[in-house]
Amino acid sequence: SVIAEIGAPLDVIIDDGGHRMRQHRVSLEELFPRRADGGIYALEDLHTAYETSYGGGYLSEESTVEFLKALIDQVNGGQALVRASRTRLQRASERLRRSENLPQ
Repeated sequence: SVIAEIGAPLDVIIDDGGHRMRQHRVSLEELFPRRADGGIYALEDLHTAYETSYGGGYLSEESTVEFLKALIDQVNGGQALVRASRTRLQRASERLRRSENLPQ
């Protein structure tokens, strides 16, 4: 509803939402593609990505930090890294949807 109200693309997105990995992921999947070229996306409370009680954990595939590492590879890596990162991102999104019984 926010996007419908203010429109997109967005120059600055400050995600001060939930602390759980699922909440981070939903926000990223919905808002990041609506970021303007050269725009800024700030994600608060990433420390929870290292805590299992929030659905994360150090080097956990569900961790938002690991998800972001894959995005960084996609943006900055060579073609082989980009292909590997896309596959990794697709697997992470599919796993999240299955665990939440969301449509593929």
